[in-house]
Amino acid sequence: MPEKQYTLSYLPLFDEDLDEAWHYKDREYPYYRIPIRNFTVWYVVIDDVMEVRRFLYGKRKVTELL
Repeated sequence: MPEKQYTLSYLPLFDEDLDEAWHYKDREYPYYRIPIRNFTVWYVVIDDVMEVRRFLYGKRKVTELL
């Protein structure tokens, strides 16, 4: 069975979240997450694109931010 390949894209908010971490609803697509130490990368899969949406500190109220 051939492996599925995805194109990675991300929103500007991801850059902002990453920069912030470095410096100290209804949804059409389900969110997935990748935990990285005290942070979580939130993304959706749309057809063959993995779209990274947020990079958030684990203690933040995610429901208000996604």
